[in-house]
Amino acid sequence: MGGAGWAAANPAPAPVDRREVATGAGVSSAAVLRTDPWVWEGLQGRVMHSRSFSIYTTETDPMIIGRMPGFLDAGVEHYITAITPLPRPTSRLETFVMGDRGQWQRLTLAMLGEQGRTLTYIERGGFAYGGRSFLFDIGAADTLAIAVHEGWHQYTQRTFRDRLPSWAEEGLATLMEGHRWTGNDVVFLPWSNLERFDRLRDAAGKRTLLPLETVLTANPQALMQKGFDAPVTWYAQLWALMHFLREGAGGKYRPALDRLVADAAAGRMGRAMAIQLDDPRASSLLAQRSGLQVFRAYFARDLGPFEAEYRAFITAVIGPGGRNAVVDGRAPAAATSNHNRAP
Repeated sequence: MGGAGWAAANPAPAPVDRREVATGAGVSSAAVLRTDPWVWEGLQGRVMHSRSFSIYTTETDPMIIGRMPGFLDAGVEHYITAITPLPRPTSRLETFVMGDRGQWQRLTLAMLGEQGRTLTYIERGGFAYGGRSFLFDIGAADTLAIAVHEGWHQYTQRTFRDRLPSWAEEGLATLMEGHRWTGNDVVFLPWSNLERFDRLRDAAGKRTLLPLETVLTANPQALMQKGFDAPVTWYAQLWALMHFLREGAGGKYRPALDRLVADAAAGRMGRAMAIQLDDPRASSLLAQRSGLQVFRAYFARDLGPFEAEYRAFITAVIGPGGRNAVVDGRAPAAATSNHNRAP
């Protein structure tokens, strides 16, 4: 669906990059500035207003209720600093957290009409549309992880002047998932994402990794029709791709990633693509959200050599010691050394 960001299946508790945001007491219920009553289908709910969010909820789990407002506020601080400096949202983002899937399905249809019908088939997850996210209780840890993933989509939908292609939009959302709690304190650690790591390793072991061109041109809705494996493998590979662009190959792609995100936020992508591709039609490609052409404009005209480097990076990530590093929330040493470059 145009304009929708979504994630199916259990988003894993994820990690942080050492530049990321560490937040303290602000993640507690003290983040709530005001609470108003909200009634849905006769159920007495509430609206919790924090600095950056208005959270409409029928949820009763005290862990979710207590942590969500401050956690999402901390997520925004992460969004605007994790890649390159980005603007803060100018108004509160609206998030709906329903107590169960049935409530969530009915709310989706009430808010989006029939165009939201296919989204109600998501069994475990949520989606963002028009700067709002729609979630339901899938357990405290997973509900928070999906909330910060969808929160990235809410943020870009409301703040960015150009829309990123699906591979970048969804890949960056997976990068935002990683976090770790110590009491009421949260730290965002993009590497600390065992679910994405385990799926990546499993697909590599089964030789079912998707070709780079598929990764760059696919969209989650189409992949859903191929069954469970294809979309979760795609998300895992996007998670790896974002880490590669940030840290792999000696960091040579990081400036281009920073530039892509900054250009999307400022509305400069079309002009940048036209210059890089020497093609005045690039703006029309941008309108079509051509993920392949955006990638070629910013990172590599020839996919072959890049894919070899990217696959070498994946091999290094999932190699000996890789899982222990991810458990610790740090990059596998072999993945971020200059030695992971393909010959």
